[in-house]
Amino acid sequence: MEAWTFPPVVLQAFSPKSTSGGAWGKGGFIYCTGHDKPELYVLKLPERGHTLQYVKTIPTISEGQAFAIDRSIRSKQVLYGITRHDNYVIVSVID
Repeated sequence: MEAWTFPPVVLQAFSPKSTSGGAWGKGGFIYCTGHDKPELYVLKLPERGHTLQYVKTIPTISEGQAFAIDRSIRSKQVLYGITRHDNYVIVSVID
């Protein structure tokens, strides 16, 4: 078993709360969200050490928290997210 920490830039983006969801995606990347911001953070495992490496932030329509990657669609990465204020499920394609 291993454990990793989030890099400071992602911890700052989560503030004042923490992560609310995460999933492994294609290419070994880790996708995660904070609690409220409409952003998806892309990370990868470090070559050395215990801090995940920040790759990029992807703006989203969904508001953090719950999301899922549809693994039944192999040609694209399809993401399902939610909007809490109007109870919509948002379907997005991520690169």
